[in-house]
Order: sequence, then C-alpha cells, then structure tokens
Amino acid sequence: GGRCHRGGGRDRRQRRRRSRGGRAGGEGQTRQKQRAPPRDHDACRATQHGRREDTARSCETGGHLPLLPMSRPPPLRTDGSNPFARFSMEIRVPRIARDVLEKNPTLAPASRDAVERLARSIEEDAALPAPRPPAPDVDAWTSAHAEHARERWLAAEWFHAELAFYRELAHACRFWETDRDPFAPAKDEELAGERPWSRLEQACGRGGARDERIGELLDACLWGNRVDLSYTVGAAHDHRHDDDLLVDDRAVAIPLLLQRDARVHVLADNAGTELALDLGLVDTLLEEPTCRVTVHLKAQPVFVSDALPRDVWSTLDRMDARRGAAGRVA
Repeated sequence: GGRCHRGGGRDRRQRRRRSRGGRAGGEGQTRQKQRAPPRDHDACRATQHGRREDTARSCETGGHLPLLPMSRPPPLRTDGSNPFARFSMEIRVPRIARDVLEKNPTLAPASRDAVERLARSIEEDAALPAPRPPAPDVDAWTSAHAEHARERWLAAEWFHAELAFYRELAHACRFWETDRDPFAPAKDEELAGERPWSRLEQACGRGGARDERIGELLDACLWGNRVDLSYTVGAAHDHRHDDDLLVDDRAVAIPLLLQRDARVHVLADNAGTELALDLGLVDTLLEEPTCRVTVHLKAQPVFVSDALPRDVWSTLDRMDARRGAAGRVA
C-alpha cells in the first residue's frame, strides 16, 4: 500500500512542483507516480499490522485491503501505574537474582556480593546504574541509558529497566571475563527433565509428507515458547488451548519453506524445550539439500532462559545421547 492523505499543505506542494516545468517539474511528476495519489479521505498510512484508528474512514491501495495506523499506548512503567510491571520489577526480578545465588553455589564471593547488592538496589529503588566496561556493547548501552538516566528501578520504563537488570546481573557475575552463564544451572535442569524430549518425540515422531511435518513442528515451536524459565507459571503450563491462538499463517508460510534454495532465519528464544523443538524444525527443513537455515541467538545471558550459542551445542549433545526423535535430529 501507499499513503493517502486529506488535502492540505502536501497537496499544494505537489501542485507547485508540477507547475514549475522543466527538469525539476519532471522529477516531481516521476516521484508522484511512485506514490499513491492523494485522496480526499482521512489520513491513513500503511503498516504491517492491518489495524486502524477509529477516526480513519477508508483508503484506496491498489485493490488491497487498507492497512491503517495503530495508535500505540505509552510504554509500561514500574511506578505502579501498571500493577504487573511494578510486581515484576519489585518482587520477581530480585527473586531471579537470588535464584542465581542459590543455583550457583560456586560463584566467587565478590560476584555473590555484587548480585545481592543488585537485588537490594532494586528493592530500595536506587537510580538505574550507568553502563560500564568490560562489556563490548558499552557504547550502545551508554546511548540508551542517556534517555533514562534520571529514572529509578521502581519509576522507570519497564522494558528498559528489565534489560538493564539482566545486563547488570551479567556484569555482577563477570560473564564477559569468565564466560560463565549464571542461568546455565536452570537451563541444565530443564534439559535433564523429560519435557523437552517428550515434546520433541511427539512433534517429530509422526510420519507423513514433509509439508505436514513442517506444519506440526511450527505448531509445536509456537506452544514451546510458553516454557519460559523466567516465568514459572508459563513453564508449568503444559497444555495448549486453540482459543489462545491469535493468528495462524502456516498456509502461507509452508509453501515458502518448501521452496528450493529457501533461506530461512530462525530467531531463537528460550533454551530447553523450545530450542529443542526449533532444532527439530531446522532438521526437517534441511531435508531439502538446497535449503539454508540461520539460527539467531543471544550474545549474553538474558531473561533466564534465552538461548546462547553454547545452548545449541549442549542441546545437541543431549540429543545425541538419546534415542528416538532426539537422536535422529542430532
């Protein structure tokens, strides 16, 4: 789709371009051909989501359905204006920090003290700390922190504050010096259980045509996302409910995945059950020799169970030691 606007200043500017003649006028006409012409409707812009504001009427977009703007709500904050965001930062996040201490008894004393100080600083509503070395992304984080420099843990934009917490936790555990993932014990605990392997066996153990198997694995990967170790209630929710499914685009996606020379990018989220299912999908895609799959992973520990490159190798090692679908995937 293009853009279509109510008449006004932009229309007048376009008319002036066309009236000037000569080379500049020709360029103006060429540019206009590449855009949807102005319409006398309420303003509407193309978006990826197909949602619209209540005030928008209609928009002609070359025979396609109109894609109109979505009015975004303000970001959630930890100041109590959103009860869940406040609870998450004040109660859940310090608990995650102390879980790291409990599950990493061999963590160096200095690191243990730093993790406990981080947990207390959140509970006491200290100011968000400024990024510091040796993390390789310190410059990018310094720029991001500048927009939130006056915020406190319990009076901040929630998404930024939670990301800042995980970065501070990695710093406290000296991840960039020692390469020690503070969440490795939680991830190993998940892989040591039966859930990843029973889910993988169920998703990969069925026969059928390749397109049918890909469809089953896409479904399994979606529901595997609920096994997020940073949310115990989500990790314990083993049952799928079709009523929870918002969109199902498999009918469009599967023909693209079946194409020769397909280039597929998998954005990995959680280690454990979800990553095992992702790798089952990758294995099925690679049955076509010309297919290439790139798996994108996190560079540092975040959100407890987010997958790092090492988690791929440890998952494959576990698969290789098993029989059935897991062994075949490995």
